[in-house]
Amino acid sequence: MMACYNSCSGSSASLRIKAPVAYAALLAIAVVGCTPQHGPSSAPSSAEPAKSPPALHFRTYFAHTPNSGPADIALSSDGAAWFIEANSPRSSIAFIDPNRKLTEFKFPADQRLGGIAAAADGGLWFSNYDSIGFITRSGHITMFSIPGHEHPRLRTIDNLAVDRRGGVWFTDSGSFGGAIGRLTPDGSVTEQSIEGNPFDVAVDLNGAVWFTLPDRNTIGKRSMTGRVVYYKLRTRNDEAHPRDRILRIAYGKPYIWFLNDGGNRIGRISENGTIVEYSVPGRRDFAEIDFSGIAVDKDDDAWFTESFDDRVGRFKPSGELDQYSYPLPFARPWGIAVSHHNIWITANAANAVSVARMP
Repeated sequence: MMACYNSCSGSSASLRIKAPVAYAALLAIAVVGCTPQHGPSSAPSSAEPAKSPPALHFRTYFAHTPNSGPADIALSSDGAAWFIEANSPRSSIAFIDPNRKLTEFKFPADQRLGGIAAAADGGLWFSNYDSIGFITRSGHITMFSIPGHEHPRLRTIDNLAVDRRGGVWFTDSGSFGGAIGRLTPDGSVTEQSIEGNPFDVAVDLNGAVWFTLPDRNTIGKRSMTGRVVYYKLRTRNDEAHPRDRILRIAYGKPYIWFLNDGGNRIGRISENGTIVEYSVPGRRDFAEIDFSGIAVDKDDDAWFTESFDDRVGRFKPSGELDQYSYPLPFARPWGIAVSHHNIWITANAANAVSVARMP
């Protein structure tokens, strides 16, 4: 079902149901099981920190709602920086426009906002339990229900990615088995089952869909024809790396970059499945860094947040690592997005969003 609602007085939302739309029949697509296992994979190397990287000079904006917990962030084509406020009693979506004005839209208290993805023509896609929504800068919201189980709140639509045709790919890690799916702007939905519970998702320029499976320490790839291949990094109980957990993923050219959260490593996987990982040093030996977000710039440098260490990292394909301190203490940098000139960061515990010029 598709529904629309608008912000009331520019800050909160009221629901208005429109006529239902027809959904496409679910696709039955063959899944190729767990090959190749490593793709091949190399042993993790240590990244090479730069001796003295240039400082990042952040300009910081604080959310209007106290303790709102800014989380994921995305940049739309019209220059707006959109982000989720996940911790407030009423979850919100907010954006900072090119003139640096901050606007918030509050949602009903029973809503759970999740992943976000910027639309090609402006505006923002977002997930919410069993549904996906689209919001404009004026606050107009259109909701699309994802058909499925009779108890829809047991679905978990997690993260989103927009392909070149404007379709929105999503992961569903609900308790009735994992799936990935695609929503078109007119409301048609296709889904297919996945081995495991997918979490993050990215789409490359060839139309292949990449996704993480944290419960299996695996990255999956779905081709345009629907064939799925799984690339397993290591067994979950590997004695050398018992805490590996592949959560976040981002597309660059020509690599897919990923964060190994529990293992304190960043890695990349090529289109043919070759995997390389690098260890990232933390401020404290043997402590978890807690990677929270990743984005790739035009030079294929991977930018990421180190939440527990209050740092932002940049990893270059050459193996060079830069680590920058975030200016606010105990801020927990979370989401990250990059444009040609700027790096945007959300600081979950500081209730802030910051922007810095690309060094």
